[in-house]
Amino acid sequence: MVAGVNNRVFWACTGIFFCDHGGITPAITDADTGCNTAYGVQSVGITTTFNLEQVFELGQIGLYENIEEVPDIEVTVEKVLDGRALLYDLATTNATGNAAIANTSGSNVDLVVNAMDRMDVYFVIADERQQALGSGSNLDSIVYCSGMYVSSVSYTLPTDGSCTESVTLVGNDKLWFHNGDSRLGTIGNPVVPGGADFGDIGSEHVATANHATGVQRRENVLLASCKIPTDIFGVTANTAGGANNSNVHLNSISISADLGREAINELGTKLPYYRYVSYPIEVTCEIEVTTISGDMVDAGSHKSNLTDQAIYVLLSDTTSFDLGSKNKLASVSYGGGSTGGENATCTYSYSTFNALTVNGPANNATA
Repeated sequence: MVAGVNNRVFWACTGIFFCDHGGITPAITDADTGCNTAYGVQSVGITTTFNLEQVFELGQIGLYENIEEVPDIEVTVEKVLDGRALLYDLATTNATGNAAIANTSGSNVDLVVNAMDRMDVYFVIADERQQALGSGSNLDSIVYCSGMYVSSVSYTLPTDGSCTESVTLVGNDKLWFHNGDSRLGTIGNPVVPGGADFGDIGSEHVATANHATGVQRRENVLLASCKIPTDIFGVTANTAGGANNSNVHLNSISISADLGREAINELGTKLPYYRYVSYPIEVTCEIEVTTISGDMVDAGSHKSNLTDQAIYVLLSDTTSFDLGSKNKLASVSYGGGSTGGENATCTYSYSTFNALTVNGPANNATA
C-alpha cells in the first residue's frame, strides 16, 4: 500500500505492542517472541517535549543561542481490566527477563523491585479500511519509542463503567516510519538499521473473542477477600472480609503511584545513562462510600488520631493490589446530600510509601 492512504486515524486501525529493549534504533529479531500485544486498550497518547535552554550575552538583547537538550518522550496507555496481561506487566521485564510473558501464570510487579525495567513501545497505524490489524503489509506507519521506563501507574475500580488501568512511560528516543520510508523500505521487510523484523508486528494483534474472565466491573471486586481500613464506618476488621457486610457501601477505589523519574547525565554523551526513581514513592488510595451515618472519623489535637491500616484488593480474574500494612488516613471528606437530590458520600484518602505490588491475572495471556 502507499503511505498516506488513510483519511483519518481511529481506534480500529491502531494497536500498541511492548517489546524487548533493543537500543535507540529498532533491534527486535523476532516479533513473535520478542513482542506482546496490549489487549483491551482504550486510548494511547504520545507527547514529545523538546527541552530548550536559552543563552544570552552582554551587549545585545537578542538570543545568543537556543540550545536543544535531550527530548522527553511520554506515552500514556489506558486499558480495561479484562483477564489479559496488565500494562504494568507488559511494560516491565519481571516475568521472564524479556517481553515474552504470554505463558506465565500471573506475575507480581513490585514498585521497587521492577523500577529499573525498560521496554520498547511500538504504536502502529494500519489501513483504515481493514477490519482488524493484520500483517505488516497493511500498516500505514509505526512509531518506535526506545527504552521506556514506567513513570506512573493508576487503577480505578468504579461502580459505573469498567475497571481500568493507566500506565505512563517515559524515555528520550522516538522514531516514526511511514510505509515506504527510505529508512525502512516497505514495512514488513527486515531492513531497519539494527536488523529489525517488522514482518509480524501487525499480525501480533489477534482479533479474538473476549478473555474468558471478561471485563472486570463492580461485581468482580471480591470484598470477602479484600482488606479495607477500619476508619471507614461499618468495616468490622482490617482483615479479609471485614468490609463484606450490609453497612459498607463502597462506590469506588482508586490506586495510584508516581515514580517521578530523574535523569543522570555524564560527560561525553548527550543521552542520560539512567533515569532513576525519586524515592520515596508515595502510593495513594482513595475509597469513596455512600454513607449511611457520616464519615465517623474523630480528629483531636490532644491525641493520636490514626493507626496503620492494611489495604488489599482482589478481583475475580485474580488481579490483586497490595499496598502493604502501613497506610494512614491522609484526609476524609463528607459531601453531597444537597437539595439537588444526590446521595451523601464520604471519600477516605490513604497514603503510604514504596509499597505497591500488583499481581496480574492468573491466566496472564496476551492472546
